[in-house]
Amino acid sequence: MDEPTSSTKGSSSQPSRQSSATTKGVGSQRSRFVLKKKKLSTQTRPEDCDYSSLLSDDKRIVNTKCLFYELTDKDVDSDGLTKSEINEARQTGVLKLSHRYLIKVPDIVWSIEILTEEEKKTLSFRFDDKEAQPWWTYKNLESLDLSHNCLKQFCPKGTIFYSLKELYINNNSLTKISDEIGRFQELRVLSVNDNDLNYLPKNVCDLKNLVELRLQRNYLETLPEELGNLFNLKILDISFNKIVTIPYYIGYLTSLVELNMSYNNISVVPEEIQSLRAVKILDFSNNSLSTIPNLNDMANLTIFNGSSNNICEFINFCGCQKLVEIHLQNNMLKELVIDNLQGVPLNKLWLQNNKLISLPEDIFRLSTLTLLDISKNQLNRLPYRLAHLRNLSCLKVDDNPLEDIRTDILRSGTARILSHLKRQSIAFDEGCDKTFTKGKRLSIADDSILFDSNVDDIQDGVLKMNMRTNHCLVLSNMKLSQLSASLLQEAKKEEVFRIDLSKNEFTSVPDRLEMLAFNLTEIILKQNNLRVIPDFIGQMKRLLYFDISNNKLESLPLGMATCRLKTLIAECNCFSMIPEVVYAITSLETINFRDNKITKIDVDGLKNLKNLYSLDLGNNSIQEVPPELGYLKYIKDLYLFGNPFKLPRYEVLSKGTEAVMAYLRNKIS
Repeated sequence: MDEPTSSTKGSSSQPSRQSSATTKGVGSQRSRFVLKKKKLSTQTRPEDCDYSSLLSDDKRIVNTKCLFYELTDKDVDSDGLTKSEINEARQTGVLKLSHRYLIKVPDIVWSIEILTEEEKKTLSFRFDDKEAQPWWTYKNLESLDLSHNCLKQFCPKGTIFYSLKELYINNNSLTKISDEIGRFQELRVLSVNDNDLNYLPKNVCDLKNLVELRLQRNYLETLPEELGNLFNLKILDISFNKIVTIPYYIGYLTSLVELNMSYNNISVVPEEIQSLRAVKILDFSNNSLSTIPNLNDMANLTIFNGSSNNICEFINFCGCQKLVEIHLQNNMLKELVIDNLQGVPLNKLWLQNNKLISLPEDIFRLSTLTLLDISKNQLNRLPYRLAHLRNLSCLKVDDNPLEDIRTDILRSGTARILSHLKRQSIAFDEGCDKTFTKGKRLSIADDSILFDSNVDDIQDGVLKMNMRTNHCLVLSNMKLSQLSASLLQEAKKEEVFRIDLSKNEFTSVPDRLEMLAFNLTEIILKQNNLRVIPDFIGQMKRLLYFDISNNKLESLPLGMATCRLKTLIAECNCFSMIPEVVYAITSLETINFRDNKITKIDVDGLKNLKNLYSLDLGNNSIQEVPPELGYLKYIKDLYLFGNPFKLPRYEVLSKGTEAVMAYLRNKIS
């Protein structure tokens, strides 16, 4: 995405609406006339064509090469639709009536699926009758386009309520939508943008199948509470309105993929926004926000726009594993917090026109960054480690009081600036320890040793020393898909009790890991491509900590029931329920199944886990929290944020586990 055009900070004015005073008046004259283009002959002059009498004096036609022709009953329906248009709508299921200057919806639209007596007489039931109307090809009306007209009200009626899936009434002059709109139960797309609405009827929220709702460029000040009932809604655009607060029930729209609330007067974002774990594009730009809640639960967030607000603190994006663009220009930020971007594959970061005084030295951790705009701030120096961002191709530092870089270098562009910083960083890096593997130099920015995937060839002293002194084998982030027998023999000899295989390419747990079954107390297998856990895990009688997060698991083996696990981390997988075997591991103290697809809480199963202290089921698909959960008083740390249930509300959840448990018990009494 290219850099958005910056606008005046804090602007909340509505966009200009195109005047259509000249064109809207033509609609009143269209009952018996249509506008047809006809090429004039060389002998005919435009001024000789007498069409001005068809219009009132103040609504003269401008294009002199367009003529009005009166239609006969043979060509046109009484409502202004030609028979060919009606037949096309019946055959395609699509009726397009946009840009016709309509001041009301033609009556034929509401009964277009019903044949007249005359039409019934022309029908033939013989398939070999080529002259007959092919009635078997008729479709129910599924798409109706009434956009770019002069409608002031929309009052549907008739027989199309049960088939319509798309309705476009945008770019009109609507001040009211009839409650009858709630009868379009099959509606998927509703476009009402660019009108004059100051409220949204509650009946719109009865459209349970609605996927796309566009309300931008109206005069809305509030949203109905029933909006939270649109569980299937994926796109919601309410930009360019007069909304002051975002209601808490926005958090119920857990299917949302795109949410645009830009250009309003919003001053507060509710914490419930964290429940939108499916959202990919989130736009809060051009409002009056000073803070935004942590967004670290939005694992699918791809683009965030919070530009042109009054944000003072850098937002926490940790856990946003797909976030590639952040727009925070035109704010009041004083500091860039790299820890808030941990694990974020960020490509583009816009921070121009803020209050930044310095950049953190560990900015090199943003290794995937390709664009960084820090112009119009208060920076007096750039950290040398910027040169370590190998993917950085666009660096904008204009309008900063930089003291350590000459003006001619700044004017030469990104490559020259980074080259200058790289030369300055050489002396700084000379004091850092350099670690070597066999024939390879390691980057000082890496946390783990990088080498070829053939583990049998590794004779690394660091690994042996770590196994001998700490009894740990750390092989994280090495693109491994298998383990060598010799390495595990060495680990068994040194009585290794902890093994870290995270951030690799394992599709299954290595069978050779069974060699360490007697000693292992901690196994970390997060961020691989695991689909199955083998039964031999149940043979690890000393296993206390098992981390299988960020994989593709759907079940766990029954053999795990004999384990003495205390901690089970299984977040970010594909579980639709907590496996039954988990309830048999009575030693469990911590269970983490957040970011899965779990739909319900099994209280009866949890009753078996008397040692359970912490239960994390956040960011799942739980529709209801059973009140009986409140009686499990041994649970002291309960996390349920990011689920689509309506009760308990965020105000209760934010008070902590004890308050939630008390609330659930009160519901029973």
